Amino acid sequence: MLETAIIGGGLCGLSLSKNLHRRGRDFALFEARDRLGGRIFSVPCARSDMMVDLGPTWFWPETQPLVTQLVADLGLADFLQLDQGAALHLSDPDKKPELLESESVHNGARRLAGGMVALVNGLADGLPPESMRLGHVLTGLEDRGDHIWLKFRCGDHKVELAARNVVLALPPP
Repeated sequence: MLETAIIGGGLCGLSLSKNLHRRGRDFALFEARDRLGGRIFSVPCARSDMMVDLGPTWFWPETQPLVTQLVADLGLADFLQLDQGAALHLSDPDKKPELLESESVHNGARRLAGGMVALVNGLADGLPPESMRLGHVLTGLEDRGDHIWLKFRCGDHKVELAARNVVLALPPP
């Protein structure tokens, strides 16, 4: 029987996996997609060697101290978002956008070298590959008192297993 089943391979699920692995605890992370990261998704830019973030792009050290600490703990390189120039702001879809000229459009926002996927890769680095179960769509949970029975669809197959603890690390709809 599995000690802890983590459902969701975004930052929360990966962070929990990293902490359980450091403590030598038994766990498996189940992710419905064929990749880790959840809403974080970075792709290579066709015209350069940089990554383009298609999900979250920035973090703000002043208001997100936990993310800032995670970036530091993982030893990731970050940089200040360029704020030179003007930006367009659309507050009413029926009107023209307003021109914002400010020295601090992004208010201290920072980006990660290599895109936000660097955060995902930093958390996943060193986790046992056999504990990462991609392509596992959760289809059912059943409380059986001393354990939880989990049901997954993995491609054309059904996978069922028992876990003492289950963590749903899923974003709100």
